[in-house]
Amino acid sequence: MFKGPISIISFLVVLSGCHKRCLPRQFQLSCGTVNINPDKDSIQVGDTLWVYCSIPANLKYNLGNNSLDSGSYNISGATNLGTDFHLTTPTGIGMQNGAIDSFSFISIKGIIQSNPLDINASKTIYYVTDSNKYNVSFGMVAQKKGVYILVVLDVYQAMIKCDKLSVTILMNDADNHLHYLKDIYYGGGTIDPLDLTHSYCFKVY
Repeated sequence: MFKGPISIISFLVVLSGCHKRCLPRQFQLSCGTVNINPDKDSIQVGDTLWVYCSIPANLKYNLGNNSLDSGSYNISGATNLGTDFHLTTPTGIGMQNGAIDSFSFISIKGIIQSNPLDINASKTIYYVTDSNKYNVSFGMVAQKKGVYILVVLDVYQAMIKCDKLSVTILMNDADNHLHYLKDIYYGGGTIDPLDLTHSYCFKVY
């Protein structure tokens, strides 16, 4: 039964409550890490390198130069928490070839899948929640001899509601064996700052 304007107003209030406007924010977060085991500069064909990628649920952010613009952000419930890793072999100064086919892969935790945009040099990984962290772990079984560069990219398209999240992912080993990168790809020159923090190099013999 129609009861007049009061019913209409009540309906509109309920409707507006169900569709609150979401104001997007952009967060650049830090503290994601990658560890490699065993941390050796050389392995044999048939050996396995284990890659452990981890992101804490609570991350630091900084929105500006002011300390009031920094704090922590909980990413529990984030969607599209994924990125790519690149696996290449350096062939000279400024040159490299994709090396995905030089390894077989063992998925342990999270999702690892082919990247159709670059099947020779890249795979896509998606983190899964695990004890107040988000993790991906997988093995790389060496199939061919050579020198290789592994780069795990930052997460850059995650979301919580309207918030857009990027997460810095840094190599966390004591020695990333970047002499291979410096000698071959950079020809003895200065390594790019991003490569310094995101690359891990090794030789298969």
